Amino acid sequence: MINRWLLLLVCLLTMSTISGCFDQHSIENLTITMVVGVDVNEDGQLIISQSSPVFSSESKENEEDYEVVANSLRSARDRFDTLALGLTSSNKAQVVLIGRNLTKVKGWQSLIDVFFRDSRNTVSSRMVYVDGPVSDIINFKPKDKPRLPFHLSKLIDTALKRNDTTRTTIQDFHRQIHEKGITPSLTALRKEKDIVLLGTALLDRQAAFQMNITPGETRLLYILENKTRGEFPYTLIMPMNEPVGLINQNILSFNIQNINTKVKASYSEGRFKFNVRVNGQIYLTEKLFTKGIRNSFHEMEHKISALMKRDFIKLVTKLQRATIDPAGFGMYARAYAYPEWKKVQENWSEAFKEAEVNVDVNFKLMGVGAVD
Repeated sequence: MINRWLLLLVCLLTMSTISGCFDQHSIENLTITMVVGVDVNEDGQLIISQSSPVFSSESKENEEDYEVVANSLRSARDRFDTLALGLTSSNKAQVVLIGRNLTKVKGWQSLIDVFFRDSRNTVSSRMVYVDGPVSDIINFKPKDKPRLPFHLSKLIDTALKRNDTTRTTIQDFHRQIHEKGITPSLTALRKEKDIVLLGTALLDRQAAFQMNITPGETRLLYILENKTRGEFPYTLIMPMNEPVGLINQNILSFNIQNINTKVKASYSEGRFKFNVRVNGQIYLTEKLFTKGIRNSFHEMEHKISALMKRDFIKLVTKLQRATIDPAGFGMYARAYAYPEWKKVQENWSEAFKEAEVNVDVNFKLMGVGAVD
């Protein structure tokens, strides 16, 4: 009998430590924020916006969107609760939109603190730079597109399959901000007739916007970072002396596969030096010029490798002029030349601007297709 009461007591104590759903809410009584927008309006006020699905069968709209003036994301939630039909919850947020004007404000990145401070929030939301007002995206409701959160997520996921843009979550952005050897990069969008993916937005150490790079340049950036998953299609204008008119017959397109990037860093003559070696295999997907290739494999390999080297150097030069390092050369400097890195780590972007970067490209032509 005593053992039975002892067993019951142990069970009760165990059950008391199990967390329950004491604060559970019906989905109809929640406003589940799936898109968060942060921007600055023409009057210099901080504008927080959200887009949430509507689950009511009586509603004609499947989304509810709100914009409020607030000092922070947490204070904005209190304002949303006075407007929305249910309690606002952002733990399912898919996308966080950052407006162009916001990136001009010093210290704007501190606004995402709430995502780390409150454990009910998610840090896996995608961070997206909007080249224009965030309201243009939030208020976009085409009849031939899915709900905005799914539209944006699908647009980004599709682009990622071919490395047209970067995927930066809130967690990734936090690491990029605090990692001294790299500068942040975000997916870049713009509202035109439709929502258009621009490529990648590059920010400096203070998270101020510096430039957009195209999907093609984004692929080059991925290769420099040695992030070589997914597809890497690329197109070159070859020096084939073909006629140039409405149809440019000098075009050559190919897929790059089995990419391997090696970076070595050193310090001499008062500056950092990086030697980058990129190896890979290419398979032609399009050739508009008339000259055949099957009898000139090695010649074509050298031409393609030389033109790719030119494009890599062009991109690196652009990054250095903007005093940014999204490829993370600073982390190689720390690994290979730590004593010198330690002296400039607080201002690495300036040191990278003066660095010497050499790129060697060696691509092997593996296939030209069914015709020559």
